[in-house]
Amino acid sequence: MDEILENLKDPSWWFTGIFFIATALIISWLVKKLPLWLKSWSRKSRAKELKKIKNIRRNTWEIHYQIASERSYFLVFTLLCLFYLILLVVTPLSMVFNESILAGIILSSPVFVVEIIWLNRNVFLKTLLKYAHKIA
Repeated sequence: MDEILENLKDPSWWFTGIFFIATALIISWLVKKLPLWLKSWSRKSRAKELKKIKNIRRNTWEIHYQIASERSYFLVFTLLCLFYLILLVVTPLSMVFNESILAGIILSSPVFVVEIIWLNRNVFLKTLLKYAHKIA
């Protein structure tokens, strides 16, 4: 009983209890709100993409420009992959990968960024072509 009274007088015990209760409340609030935010963001980005497609789907020059743009991003991605492959073979960059996987991933992050950009452009182009063929 004395131990309980001592804990009630100790401010660090109160801080610890309140901190974990507040953390649990914040996590439960995020679990409830995060799916709604993701759904809203997804719908807005999809609507924005479809609006852009609607504006350019009748213009054949713009469609050809989008095709060339997507192919250019693919070429940049391929050349960057080859560049990093050469760096791994010729330079001591492979030692960084052997010592720390995290450092290796950080050093090769430009490849991942360019790949994500290219994949986004590729999906946009496929959607554009799908809607452009519905008109013709």
